[in-house]
Amino acid sequence: MLTAWKCKVPSSLCSSSASLCGLEPGTWEWNGGHKTSTVAEWNLICNHKFRAGVPSSMFFIGSLFGSVTQAQLADAYLGRKKTIVLSCLLTALTSFLTSFSPNVWVYAFLRFTNGFARSGIGICCLVLSTEAVGRKWRGQVGNYGFFFFTIGFLSLPLIAYPSQHSWRNIYRIISSLPLAYSIFLTPFISESPRWLTIKGRTDEAMKVLNKLAKLNGKKLPKNLTIINPINQTNSTNSTKNFVQEMGRQENDSTNGGRVRSRFCLLWRAVECGELKLQLVLHCRRQCTDGDPCRVCR
Repeated sequence: MLTAWKCKVPSSLCSSSASLCGLEPGTWEWNGGHKTSTVAEWNLICNHKFRAGVPSSMFFIGSLFGSVTQAQLADAYLGRKKTIVLSCLLTALTSFLTSFSPNVWVYAFLRFTNGFARSGIGICCLVLSTEAVGRKWRGQVGNYGFFFFTIGFLSLPLIAYPSQHSWRNIYRIISSLPLAYSIFLTPFISESPRWLTIKGRTDEAMKVLNKLAKLNGKKLPKNLTIINPINQTNSTNSTKNFVQEMGRQENDSTNGGRVRSRFCLLWRAVECGELKLQLVLHCRRQCTDGDPCRVCR
């Protein structure tokens, strides 16, 4: 949210072209009041300007830790669907609590918890959607998620406009969205049949496959059974051959770990560039010295 200020009474003590840090207290005021943003409410300017960037940094740090933790939960314990529900509920809770932050340090901590909570949503939604389709449609389905991701970002100005005079109300409005998702949309989502199969829950996996087939106007054969190769311990050779075949397919499709490593490095580079851009824009937004061409340091 853009923070701007104005002189209470134009005089020699206050000029719109002067540096905000050099003005006498009481000669200027924030446009829209001090509740419009965290910068205005907690005076995160001049010597305290560095504090304005702490909450954003804590959010991304929380996202980093949350990605590792919730990915492990989704793979080993809860599954994709339950992890999404948990992430949505925690995101709604932490977003709502953020609106009651009494100071910037509590605000930064809650931003950390919010980043930790929301990181599981993107990971599990992508995995859950791609695991429910075949290889032919996996790329297209994976890209559909980024379409809705973009729509969400574009909708933020519309959400923020009615609450432009209170940054706390923005968090309260946003917190209702993941909560509504957990309540109204979760019953229509099925667990990943791949994850259920790996966990040995083949009966549940078969029910999910039948449900998906019905939605597509198909019907699975009655004698169809699901075999989990990981649990096939009767034949050591068959298991060994399966592992070798999976490794061969992986090498054929990705050229081994080298290509995968390059993609990981490229992905991290893009993430760092995106983070740098957001920090630069955030820094420019916090410039309140009166000169629009001044570069924040």
